[in-house]
Amino acid sequence: MTTVRKLSLAQASTYYSKDNYYTQQQGEYFGKLKSELVLNDLTHESFIQLLNGINPSTGESLVSSKEGKEANVPAFDFTFSPSKSISIAYEAALAKGDVSLAELIQQAHDNAVNTSLSHIEQEEIKARVQKNGKRRSVNTGNLIIAKFQHDINRNLNPQLHTHSVIFNLTKCEDGKYRALDMAHLLQKNSPIIKSLGQYYRESLKEELHKAGFELRDVDRWQSFFELKHIDNNLIQAFSSRSKAIKAKVDELKKEFPDLSNSQLSLRAFFNTRVSKKEVDRDEVRIKNAELISQHIDIDKLLSALKPQDKPTLQKEPIQKN
Repeated sequence: MTTVRKLSLAQASTYYSKDNYYTQQQGEYFGKLKSELVLNDLTHESFIQLLNGINPSTGESLVSSKEGKEANVPAFDFTFSPSKSISIAYEAALAKGDVSLAELIQQAHDNAVNTSLSHIEQEEIKARVQKNGKRRSVNTGNLIIAKFQHDINRNLNPQLHTHSVIFNLTKCEDGKYRALDMAHLLQKNSPIIKSLGQYYRESLKEELHKAGFELRDVDRWQSFFELKHIDNNLIQAFSSRSKAIKAKVDELKKEFPDLSNSQLSLRAFFNTRVSKKEVDRDEVRIKNAELISQHIDIDKLLSALKPQDKPTLQKEPIQKN
């Protein structure tokens, strides 16, 4: 699944700190502008500077206030999430101390995210420029992104996912930095976002096959799949968030009969969100492992999931046409 939303300066400045993301996992920069801006480790200070359109390496403003600040959208959050069985397998592996299996799953997901972000950067990133008195949208092919990977959702269910914060700036052919033109990606029911979700799933499927995992198709046409040895009953046991959203959609249908399913789903998504809170991650993992054990023997599950050839994955995106 791939979702995208605007981040205001206030949201972006506090979004990750609420989950202690900087203390638990620092994150990393990604994109062609990483070297251009001489960015190394992702720090809270450099992150905030980029949100304000400032080059962390020089202190100089990158995007003029006219182009960058009036919209008050310093960044966009593209979130990539694999199917639930992959998150369950990752949680089970960590719960039982099988670090090698967990790292293999994590690397497959991360490679698929990188491949998808590279595709977005190359094919979908635009800026509006003025030439001969006319403004037009042009492809620029460069971005700076802050990636943060996490493994549970607000309901504390296993959910491996990556928040990819795309900063609202890109470098144009004339050497100037301008705000992004994201209209084609932010429109309601954007077919491009739908296709990007499928692109990520196909990339992940390719990575998992390369790593030696066995998969089962759920919807081959749209590239939905699960890990072969994790059945639907176990998946449903860790789908409390999805169940809450579905129940809320059914409730909202009666109140707003003229809204489309996508509009109802969006409202239900935000209406059912629980507040972020600090948790003991080890304690959560123990409870999740106990729930898994109610459905299947974890050791047998991990043995069945584990690729026999002990493959490794390099940290690099797949080159896709």
